[in-house]
Formats: sequence, structure tokens, C-alpha cells
Amino acid sequence: MSQGWEYLRATVEWSYDPRRQRWTSSLAVARSVDGAVEAREANVEAEFSRVEFMNALGAEGWELVSETVDEVWVGAERRGITGGVSTPVRTCWTFKRPRE
Repeated sequence: MSQGWEYLRATVEWSYDPRRQRWTSSLAVARSVDGAVEAREANVEAEFSRVEFMNALGAEGWELVSETVDEVWVGAERRGITGGVSTPVRTCWTFKRPRE
């Protein structure tokens, strides 16, 4: 039987590189059990897939508790969409799972 929860907080940030004319992303993950925090960061050059990331965590028993968009980018056009486009550039997710 589990006794309490362990938590994982993931933050993904996108930044636009005008020289390369592309978006890149970085991922920071912090996991805590009983107040002790283990953190790691990764630069993600390829397209970051939220669906794949969340599916992988779900397969490990993590449950999404909250999603917060901390910062957005607003522009006139993005990927052919015009008229004021709002895109998240920093999103934080909190997950939990029963502690074993």
C-alpha cells in the first residue's frame, strides 16, 4: 500500500532563433519525494511532443495534477495562421503518483 505521493514538475520553454528561423525547446524536470528534490534539464533540439511526453509519464504511473502557462508569445502570424496568434512559450506541469 502506498504512503503518500511523489511529485514531478516539468517545465518546457520554447525560444525563437531568428538566425535559424526556428523554434527550439528546453525541458527541466524536478522530482520530489518527502521534500527532497532531484532535478535535471535537457535541451530538446527536435520538435517537442507534449503528447509523447505525457504518454511516457502516464505509462510510468504519473497523473497530471495541473498545467500552468507562465508565458505566451503573441504575433501577427505563425505557421500560416494570421490575425494575432497566441502561443505558449513556457508551460509547467505538475504530476503525482503513489509513493511505493
